[in-house]
Amino acid sequence: MTEPLKVGVIGRDGRMGKAATAWIESDDGFDLVGTVGRGEGWTAIKSATVCLDLTRAGLGGEHARRLLETGIRPLIGTSGVSRPECESISELANRLDLGGAVVPNFSVGAHLLLLAAKAAKSRLDSGLIVEGHHTKKADAPSATAIQLAQDLDLDPSLVISLRMDGLTAMHEVRMWAENETLTLRHESRGLSGFRHGIIQGLRYASQVKGVTYGLAAVLGETCKLELEP
Repeated sequence: MTEPLKVGVIGRDGRMGKAATAWIESDDGFDLVGTVGRGEGWTAIKSATVCLDLTRAGLGGEHARRLLETGIRPLIGTSGVSRPECESISELANRLDLGGAVVPNFSVGAHLLLLAAKAAKSRLDSGLIVEGHHTKKADAPSATAIQLAQDLDLDPSLVISLRMDGLTAMHEVRMWAENETLTLRHESRGLSGFRHGIIQGLRYASQVKGVTYGLAAVLGETCKLELEP
């Protein structure tokens, strides 16, 4: 029988951290060896093979490097890690013969929105992005909106951010050409929509060499979208 994967969680006390901790605890394929809350040291996770980071925006890169330097594979769900920074972290991981992943959004639906928007961009030549989140989200625009803008080759000024009570997460891509408009929209109405991406991300991070960016690498061939020519 395969031994359960030893997993740690940093950011246990946040909404997503609490939910992810419960999902990991309930999965027989994982052994939750420790969690870290606000202001706590990292001793509890020292025996983890993979550690999920769901902390404050801007800390993901620092935490990824610290985890790698202690021999732990990072799965970073915290906003604020750019692709160039991820490449730098991956270089460190390769030197240490380790790996991991940076995933701005664990939602499969949000990933499909990105794929559909990229396919549509080849047919429609203009666009903008609207993203909305709950009022406690510190960063704006969201990392997902930034990724969308980069992948669609849109100017960052064409990203509109909304912070409203009652929202979990919403991303909308609007594209147009002469006499037509296409609107693609994804909404997360609860945290359970992120469960599959996190579970798959932990398994993926335990095996990959180097640090990848985005959910596409995590899901691989199981979640692709092709546009007929």
